[in-house]
Amino acid sequence: MTRRYDSVEQLQSYFDGWNVELIQLGPRRQPSWASVALLPSIRIVRIHPGNCLVIRGTTPAVDDCLMFSSSRTTPIRSLGEPVDGRRLAVTGRSARIDVFLPNDATLCVIACGHIAGALSRRMQIRSTSPECVSALVGYAKEATEAETSWDRSSPHVIEETLVEQIRAAMETSVVVASGMGARNLRASAVACACRFIDSHLAKSVTLADLSRHCGVGVRTLEYGFRQFYDTTPISFIKSQRLTRTHNALSQTCVQAAAVSRIARRMGFTHMGQYAQDYRALFGESPSMTLQRAPRRTDTQPEGDAELRESVS
Repeated sequence: MTRRYDSVEQLQSYFDGWNVELIQLGPRRQPSWASVALLPSIRIVRIHPGNCLVIRGTTPAVDDCLMFSSSRTTPIRSLGEPVDGRRLAVTGRSARIDVFLPNDATLCVIACGHIAGALSRRMQIRSTSPECVSALVGYAKEATEAETSWDRSSPHVIEETLVEQIRAAMETSVVVASGMGARNLRASAVACACRFIDSHLAKSVTLADLSRHCGVGVRTLEYGFRQFYDTTPISFIKSQRLTRTHNALSQTCVQAAAVSRIARRMGFTHMGQYAQDYRALFGESPSMTLQRAPRRTDTQPEGDAELRESVS
């Protein structure tokens, strides 16, 4: 069933069994929705974030995954490579993924135990016919929508039909050659930079720091982040920090006094600017996020006067 959701934390629940971090890169431009269908041994997920979103981490340890865009005109990007109406991103189990979704993109994911085969923990981009991709999009849409013929059919019959379509798509697909030269260098630099950012997120990280650590020029990094995420390295760092503070504030056990502490732990030093950037990205203040968290603590210590002034 298709459902609207209001936050990146709610969307995270659709990736049960995945070891991934969702990073919101831009404010919501369109309504956000997600849907899921559970067959005997296949899980189908469709998400439309309505904003620029990055999904980074690893796929489930028990399933292979097939990822594709529901639109020919709005491709997603997997490890910087476009995945449009003619391409599929295929991963083995516990494979690294790095998927970028533009504002108006819809990601379809089919997870089951018999897609990738010998791919093991690798990811591949495969090119196939638009007809195969369209058929998979149709099955994914029909399976995840309520009150369709799928609901009245035997789940095992549905699964058998879908497996046949997956097999046909894989058999008619060819592996897309990895980028060479400058493009491949940028991809390696982005991966290296992201590892550095993950381990230094609470510290001051400059473009010069990233360039020096990755052993490439500043321009190479800038082009690489544009290729992967359609943003700059510094904007990516800020969005990742803001998303992590948003995740923390949405937790049930967070107290009001922790807002400024969480922000500073993520490297923010100016609470007024932090609150302004937070509102621009999520459409609400940090205190509003905290108020929506269930079982919150409503009391606020006197010592947090700076917080009350800056995040309200």
